[in-house]
Amino acid sequence: MKVAYILSTCEQYIDTRVKYQTDNFSKYIDKNDIYYLSCKMDLEKRLYGWNTLDDPYNITYKYISFFQNITLDYDWYFFGDDDTYVFHKRLVSLLETYDSSKHYYIGKILDHIQHDWCLYMSGGAGYVISRPLYQLILNYVRNNPIEVTFKHWCDDLCIGLWIIDINKTTPVITVDDDRFHTQLIYSIHKMSRAITFHSLYKKEDYEPYDRYLETEDTTLVLVTDFKYYDKALKTIQDARYIGNWNGIVQLITLDFDMPPNDYEIVELKFPKIDTSCLVDNIGVGFSNSDGRELTKLYQWEKLHVFDKHFKQWKRVIFMDAGLRVFDRIDYLLELDYKGKFLCPIDKGRGTEANLFRCQISDDNTFLVDRLVQDYGEIMDSSYFLNCIWVYDTELLNNIDKEEFIDIMNHYPLFKTNEMGVMNIMLTFKMKCWEPFPEKASNGKYLFEWSDYNRPGSTCNEYCLIKYPSIGLNDFI
Repeated sequence: MKVAYILSTCEQYIDTRVKYQTDNFSKYIDKNDIYYLSCKMDLEKRLYGWNTLDDPYNITYKYISFFQNITLDYDWYFFGDDDTYVFHKRLVSLLETYDSSKHYYIGKILDHIQHDWCLYMSGGAGYVISRPLYQLILNYVRNNPIEVTFKHWCDDLCIGLWIIDINKTTPVITVDDDRFHTQLIYSIHKMSRAITFHSLYKKEDYEPYDRYLETEDTTLVLVTDFKYYDKALKTIQDARYIGNWNGIVQLITLDFDMPPNDYEIVELKFPKIDTSCLVDNIGVGFSNSDGRELTKLYQWEKLHVFDKHFKQWKRVIFMDAGLRVFDRIDYLLELDYKGKFLCPIDKGRGTEANLFRCQISDDNTFLVDRLVQDYGEIMDSSYFLNCIWVYDTELLNNIDKEEFIDIMNHYPLFKTNEMGVMNIMLTFKMKCWEPFPEKASNGKYLFEWSDYNRPGSTCNEYCLIKYPSIGLNDFI
């Protein structure tokens, strides 16, 4: 499928607005598919013009000249301005749902002058015309005198009036889509669905959208019950304001409905994981544990982060409620995650990695022997902490959430609940775990269980800490 981008501009904005577009969203588009309508010709800069006047009241003449002189061969034609931001991949995905051989006119309808003129698509927000309708527009312009084709100085209104004339003999399918935005909006929810935004005049206007583009394939996920909700909110607050996270945040809530907040969070609900069989098999509890196998059963709900729902994204970042963020989350995005499950190695309070045997209750030696028989000599292997992780959702093609739950029920001997099961699956069966590097590219420690583990260090030397020396309500 081929898409042409026809964008109106003028000489005044070639070095500013056009450059901002070129440096931002249009860098993802083949430059040969971009046609800027200006007053003069400069094919090197993709500028098309036939010496028309270069003011707002003569933009329609630029379109008329273009249609009269240029013949294009595309499936779809996007029309916009030099201050329109386009999510190119989403636009293509949208157009793939329509038949380009039919007469489509797609965008955001403006109705503010419908009684005086008509309904028409916003040129600032951008609109799309299919191949056969585009051809009818070319014929209309080329076969009518200028006094007929110049219906209004406002180009998007004029083209809307042409389409109304065309619709008298050839039915046109009009699609009003709110994802073509007529205003500049930085809402994460809006950005997560948007096809376009308008109007971006300054270079800094592009920054939130560019940052979002860097994260649109990634989602940040947390899990919490009501008791830990304030901690989850603190982590999300850190992620937004300190981590500069502009992507989607999803919160799996367990025993409550999330109240309104200011952090643009998507609430998720999943059926509660049934731990009744596990509890029956554990009985009174393990002889050498802190009792969480019976008192912290909500920890098993973290397995929902492997639900097929998350295949909508290429990468998932998970954080425990209460984990603190001290620097940009971008440093996690720098990690090579393809085909991997990334998270910290468990070193406890020392420098050497702990051994997996400390995660296993040896009360039932039969179960321990069965675990070793099924997964090999794993007891003296290192393992990961699961308070934060990053994973490639391609793994979900080979991993099913139900498999984790089956392991949970088959081996009721994990003293740290879901962390043991996750290590069995990801470290020992799938062999896809890779430890976090010690330091991020900024020279700071990427993650630490606590800054107390490095006496004399401060929180500012870390990007992420599970249990920092500062309190939950202290400012960073």
